[in-house]
Amino acid sequence: MGNLFSSQANVSTNSAYVFIKPHAVTKKVKALAKSVLKAKGIKIIKEGSLSGKTIDEKKLIDQHYYAIASKATILKPNELNVPSEKFKGQFGLSWEDALASGKVFNAILIAKGTTSFP
Repeated sequence: MGNLFSSQANVSTNSAYVFIKPHAVTKKVKALAKSVLKAKGIKIIKEGSLSGKTIDEKKLIDQHYYAIASKATILKPNELNVPSEKFKGQFGLSWEDALASGKVFNAILIAKGTTSFP
């Protein structure tokens, strides 16, 4: 397959956000991240900082990790497509029965102290 970072004229342009976890945001870590990205031929277009409040309000992590986050936070339990027989085999009751009994929640409902959904 070759080097993923090699320069090729026919490669399409992609873009990405790079997050540094809050506990690691230091001048040294930021400099290291920049130098590694630039050494790999990655152009840094813009740098910035977002508060935890902004990240939470705009659900930026949820959107970034949508495939996982949709199951854990964005979709309500009754909006998930869960194979009932596999669920029953694992937990001893069907998905439909678990929903009807009120025993299924997502992370946002729990964090808000809400255990019901429409």
